Amino acid sequence: MTKIDRKALADAAIVLLREMFGEDFDFEYTEYFKSNEELTGIALRLPGCSNAPVVCLDDMPDDIPAKDVANVAASIFQDALRNFDKVMPVMPQMTREYVLENVVLQALSRKRNRQMLKAHPHILFLDLAGIFRVPVGKWEKNSLSTALITNQIAKKLDLTVDELAEAARQNTINKFGIQLISTQEMGQFFIQGHHQEPKPFQEVKMTAPGLYTLTNGIEVNGAALMLIPEILETIGEKAGMDYYVLPSSIHELLIARDDGLVSAKQLKESVYMGNRTPEVVKPVHVLSDNVYHYSCKAKTLKIV
Repeated sequence: MTKIDRKALADAAIVLLREMFGEDFDFEYTEYFKSNEELTGIALRLPGCSNAPVVCLDDMPDDIPAKDVANVAASIFQDALRNFDKVMPVMPQMTREYVLENVVLQALSRKRNRQMLKAHPHILFLDLAGIFRVPVGKWEKNSLSTALITNQIAKKLDLTVDELAEAARQNTINKFGIQLISTQEMGQFFIQGHHQEPKPFQEVKMTAPGLYTLTNGIEVNGAALMLIPEILETIGEKAGMDYYVLPSSIHELLIARDDGLVSAKQLKESVYMGNRTPEVVKPVHVLSDNVYHYSCKAKTLKIV
């Protein structure tokens, strides 16, 4: 089903939805981005809410009639309305000051998100891009709702990319923290069958062999730490040597000390295979097929 077909299907279903719900409810066809995918859907716009419930049309069968789409959407929207106060974060007032105090980074693949980047302010870093998001409501481990900063919002608030980037780098650390733990230690926790909070980032020493997982405290969009030079420099100090960065997903990175025990070729093969194994990395969470090398002397990261 082409985008034109999905738009026509949505328009027909929206007519039926308005008959079901009445004219007081606002439905619209929407094209949106979810991680690395450009999707289409029908959205129910709720006043003051940042996250509109959306029924994805890309998941629908090619020959589905508008009546069936409307019935599916109606069921989903009714559930959303029943839980309005619980699941719909209220959008804060987007002032210049509020955005600068709260904006954070998300790292994405430049290649996979070319269209998205045209409509959103961003920074470029090697084969990656950093976009800007404002957290909405409360967040916790593995859960974060955000509002994405668009070119229109940035222009309206007179915000430059440099201003957004500087604020986002600081807020990303201050709001979510940093989590660094060896995979060896994580394995021990798993074998012992209990969860243990990782040590504070400042106390972690990278003396054990093997890989280390680097993410933020909520383990959502943790790969954004790669876009913060101070973090890369601190990792080098902890490792006591140059190191490799493996983009295991948009949510976390793997760090391997350049101690001669592994080669760049081996690491690249591991990343490549992981990105093509949905059980390891979901396609929407893929960050890059490349592996990066950090030089402590030059304080630079490059693709190897």
